[in-house]
Amino acid sequence: MQVVVTIYNSAGEVVKHLYSGSSQNFPNGFTLSSTAVAPGGSGVSLDLGGKIQGGGSTLTWLGSNDNGQSVSPGTYTIQVVQTDPFGGIKSWTQAVTVMPAAVTQSLDIYNSAGELVRQINTASISSLPLNDINLNNPSNSAYVVGTGAGVKFILHNTSGAQVPETWDGKSSTGQTVAPGTYIVQLVDNGPAHSVVMSKSFTVLDGAGAPSFDVIAGPNPVGPADKELVFSLNGIQAGEFASVELYNVAGELIASGSGSLGNNRVAMKVEGNWSSGIYVAIINANQGIIVISRKIYKIAVDR
Repeated sequence: MQVVVTIYNSAGEVVKHLYSGSSQNFPNGFTLSSTAVAPGGSGVSLDLGGKIQGGGSTLTWLGSNDNGQSVSPGTYTIQVVQTDPFGGIKSWTQAVTVMPAAVTQSLDIYNSAGELVRQINTASISSLPLNDINLNNPSNSAYVVGTGAGVKFILHNTSGAQVPETWDGKSSTGQTVAPGTYIVQLVDNGPAHSVVMSKSFTVLDGAGAPSFDVIAGPNPVGPADKELVFSLNGIQAGEFASVELYNVAGELIASGSGSLGNNRVAMKVEGNWSSGIYVAIINANQGIIVISRKIYKIAVDR
């Protein structure tokens, strides 16, 4: 008996000549150990039910073509053709699926200077690929880090299930990061290295972080007031204060900063300061790094 085993792609093209040689008769065709080939796995075994040249009875396809390259994900057909000494031909086919390579994903966390401070491998979070990332407090997106605290991400995998994950606020070297603005990216680390989604958030003072006190006034700001002053206690040499004032729609309406070592920031009350509640973000800065941060509510009564 002569037997030929060939692998075809879905277009009917030969991708692999798996075997050609003598064999015993196996009238019942062949069986497969699996109908799927996983990348980097042990492949799929064909049990021919009878010995072939070399003494074995099985063949293995690892999902490669005749050049030894991995084939693309998709459905393939394994064909076994047996020819007897009289020219009689029997043929059997079975389909097998080559699975796509697993996507290696990570949560990459960057500080405001664009430096990667932490990379979290998502394999420890979900066995399925992730396709969405949110924060558990999207209306605020401000978090305290340190012991017993952290930034809480709400992730979704491809099954639609929610997968929570908490970043403790530590860098890859184990140090608690400084207060400031950060970005988390869900990244597919494949050949394209694509960013699936990004979210920004704020890290507030953590345990042991340098801090300061703020007195803001007048609060509320009345119709006759021309200036809103922030007095800071705790600004160190080499640091400076900055203030940003936002309305309830999240729009920046005013900002100001002081010089090095200055503990006072004054903001002129402009005409666009209508009555309502505003959020003031007060930062102690050292260069481009936010050392510490406070958030205050300011009322305007015009």
